[in-house]
Amino acid sequence: MEKIRLLKFVCDFGSGGTEGQVFNLISELDPSRFAVELACLNKTGPFVEEYNKQGIAMHEFPIRSLCSPSACLQMWRLIRFLRQKRIEVLHA
Repeated sequence: MEKIRLLKFVCDFGSGGTEGQVFNLISELDPSRFAVELACLNKTGPFVEEYNKQGIAMHEFPIRSLCSPSACLQMWRLIRFLRQKRIEVLHA
């Protein structure tokens, strides 16, 4: 059985409630069933080191303002990434 390709998208990897819940969720997922990767707007925070220790891939799509040309560029980067990785589930 092929693993389900899951991408979890967060703003950053700070130490808040959402970030802690994401960390717990990813830690509990069965690695034989799920291929998990992470994406963010800003690759900062204490959980970055924890994910590095677990070998979980992290990808940054920096957007400072939705009203900027760079936001469109990052959107296209994300679309291309989703297609290349054949992501089946995107959870944001």
